[in-house]
Amino acid sequence: MNLKAIKFKIENNIAFIQLNRPDQYNALDHVMAEELFKISLECDDNKNIRSVVLTGTGEKAFCAGGDLHSFHKHGKKISSHLKEVTTILHGAISRFSRMNAPLIIGVNGIAAGAGLSFVGFADLVIASSNAKFVSAYSKAGLTPDGSSSYFLPRIIGTRRYAELVLTNDLSTEVSNRTADVDAEESRATSAELVLTNDLSAEVSNRIADVDAEESRAMSAELVLTNDLNTEVS
Repeated sequence: MNLKAIKFKIENNIAFIQLNRPDQYNALDHVMAEELFKISLECDDNKNIRSVVLTGTGEKAFCAGGDLHSFHKHGKKISSHLKEVTTILHGAISRFSRMNAPLIIGVNGIAAGAGLSFVGFADLVIASSNAKFVSAYSKAGLTPDGSSSYFLPRIIGTRRYAELVLTNDLSTEVSNRTADVDAEESRATSAELVLTNDLSAEVSNRIADVDAEESRAMSAELVLTNDLNTEVS
């Protein structure tokens, strides 16, 4: 599979997906959306894949959402372009959320916009302590996409989700840091990011020992249970 914006490999029945546009904070453009869709089909159809790990490249971000600069280049055609990109992205999300293999997401930095949405449709999420989650849609004059308005209210509650969308508040406290970080802290951060990815792989290895259809059935049962609990309460 010839890919430009994503790194993809399968090892020991585990599929590893890395969003690979670090200079753009792994922001999602048309190319990345198309590649995610192709990869989602492979992960859905390949019966040898027992679990899937998705993370971002670099230390800046997991995924900063849509690439607004690439969208802006389409000028008066921006509306049509956005519809095309989101349609392809939603096709990928549909496959990822329905495939038998469980999806583990390792959040190694900022998760904004569509990056926040990815957290919603994952089966498990592992985040480093420098991970930050922000909606960012209203600040860009956009409405939420990427399935966040469906999955996240069921996970964190309707009012908390509405607060995130309307205020664009970070879901973790942000400390005021200078641009000059000492070397020891920098190395610790790098080690933590590696640890986050290693933990994702470790969990994925453990899940890979479980039958894929059984693990998906268990995930679906947990979602149904949570939905029922929400309705009862």
